[in-house]
Amino acid sequence: MKKIISLFLLIMISSCSNFPYTKSHYGINKNQELRKKIAFIIGNEKYTNLPSLEGVNELTSQLSSKLESNGWEIKGVYHDVTFDNLNGRVVVDLENAIQTNPNLILLVYYLGHGKEFNKNNSIIPVDFNENSNNLFRVKNIIDKMEDNVKGLNILVLDSCRDENDVTAEYSGFGDMRFPRNFQVAYSAEFGKLAKKGVFIYELIDEINHGYSIYDSFIHVRTGVYNKTGKEQYAQIYSPDADLYSTKFSFIISDPVKLPSSISSISIRSNPTDEIPKASLNNKIYIYTNSSDLSNKGSWTNFMSANNDGNGIGVNSNVSDDMNASNTYTSIMFRFTSGKDWKAVEIASSPDYWGDSSGVGFDLSGSKSINFTAKGSRGGEWIKVKAVSSNQQPNGNDNPKGHPYGDSAKMPIDGGWIKLTNDWQSYSIPIPEGTDLSRVINPLVIASDRRTNNADQITFFIDEIYYEK
Repeated sequence: MKKIISLFLLIMISSCSNFPYTKSHYGINKNQELRKKIAFIIGNEKYTNLPSLEGVNELTSQLSSKLESNGWEIKGVYHDVTFDNLNGRVVVDLENAIQTNPNLILLVYYLGHGKEFNKNNSIIPVDFNENSNNLFRVKNIIDKMEDNVKGLNILVLDSCRDENDVTAEYSGFGDMRFPRNFQVAYSAEFGKLAKKGVFIYELIDEINHGYSIYDSFIHVRTGVYNKTGKEQYAQIYSPDADLYSTKFSFIISDPVKLPSSISSISIRSNPTDEIPKASLNNKIYIYTNSSDLSNKGSWTNFMSANNDGNGIGVNSNVSDDMNASNTYTSIMFRFTSGKDWKAVEIASSPDYWGDSSGVGFDLSGSKSINFTAKGSRGGEWIKVKAVSSNQQPNGNDNPKGHPYGDSAKMPIDGGWIKLTNDWQSYSIPIPEGTDLSRVINPLVIASDRRTNNADQITFFIDEIYYEK
């Protein structure tokens, strides 16, 4: 009998489109060692003309200690920095570190008040004065970090303020664009406030786990989302993660751990137990048999790293039965390069992406997304998501939004699954409050070459349904 597995929920939100950079020769050369990790940490707590942010200096010191114990060289921990210090000491120290240490993993972390003014994001120094408007532009730091051409640049903008800390005039950082060798994290959505200390607490806790820098930030985002009662959504931006932030971790040892599918997994102790059967009225089928009239959607939306959708094969009418009375879907991904990825999306109507008026399903009240799957050999890694063509912009995967897309504010992400060569049943919980009044992408399955270490994978999926 099939085993039941419950997948831990990851909430994925990213940022914006690619940056029109001018520096040349981005990319990590396979013959280069990119291991030296250097950090600059800035914390502004005691402001002259704005509310203080108690605890900032202690938190940034804790982050420094955690990084240092994991092999990072801390070039500077700057507390209560004035405009002159930002424009002088911090920038000069950053410039010197890059010049003397090529091919760095470079982290700059800022915790304090931030402001978007005239479309420029700025750090607010502790001596900020409205009359002089002495704001320090984040771009000054980015310009210096760009000189780390062959390295990985990590920038965290933790604009740490409760709603009552400051007026809306200082309501935080806005949208920005970055070169592709940057990994950027905002502690909250663009232009919104962040609860004090939550993001940095989660990062300090995450560092020792040994996952890639990219996956670590995704885990932090999930922790922030849960700790704030689903009120705060961190924005993670990584335009070319396969070349950069998925290759290195926060700890001393590299390479990093593979994605894990074992978080919060429960397997039936008796494998002969029957899978609980819900009432048919509680199940909304997306796919059961190829000819079933209750199916919702078409396997038509193909995606890949180079945007051509090639190297994907889908057959939704596979059967081990001579009479073809019970069918399932076969999916093949053929990868063309080390950084290649593929994805196939069930669309509410063929080739529909939600950019114009079209069919959508009302799946309101659903508590979980369920399916069975197996690999052709076993050991294949796939990533499962849903409702990803959101109406609201939510990152570099969806920078403009789809006006007739999924009503959910952000995608549901089930994370990575390592398949066996036997059928198993999986269940992804749907976060409470998710708006499913309009669904055009009830399921998305993706994978990549790096995670599988293979040029091609084939796997099978069946019995896809939402359950209330």
